Amino acid sequence: MNAKGKAANVPQTEIKTMKDAGYRVASTRDSKNEAARFVLGQCPDFLDNPTESVVQDLEAGYMLRHHENKGDKFYIRGNDTGIMVPCDPGTTGATVVNVNVAMAYTGQQFGRLKTDDPALHGVIGPVREAWSKYKSECMADLKAAIRKIINNGNTRERGANKDFAKALSDMFDTYDTRAKNAQTRGDATADPVKFRLARDAFMKVYG
Repeated sequence: MNAKGKAANVPQTEIKTMKDAGYRVASTRDSKNEAARFVLGQCPDFLDNPTESVVQDLEAGYMLRHHENKGDKFYIRGNDTGIMVPCDPGTTGATVVNVNVAMAYTGQQFGRLKTDDPALHGVIGPVREAWSKYKSECMADLKAAIRKIINNGNTRERGANKDFAKALSDMFDTYDTRAKNAQTRGDATADPVKFRLARDAFMKVYG
């Protein structure tokens, strides 16, 4: 088979034993928690009020991985019926379909395909549906990891041995951003200017 037609997500190390499986599960958990801590640090109000740019960037990352998982599929139209059938990548006249192609259509454009090109609509539709489900599940997993971090009262699970002054600085940076976001949402108790004055006064005394 042409290399382009192979799945793009072949693991570098094949799972052969339960120990391998356990290691893979633990690695995935650690990676997810690291990502959750990063997102929370960059957007402290992610659970309640994520910015549009943060959501878009996350979804771009989800889509990149989804494409790696699913790869490209190739179709060619039947001679008489126009039905699109799977074919090899090198087939003349082949149409490539993947998540990037499918989501390049706006909702309105995709809807029109049902009338204008039912065959193409039929192969793109399942790709869009699969992406929507994958995206939702990724976002749900991320939010669950962030909630766990917040509920544990520890946004830096691996920071137990960090210098206390650095921990204070990181905390103040996080809450500086949180104060600004809360004020933008209309929270009358949030005042970024007063927060910074209080922060500076605290650090001056603490030294």
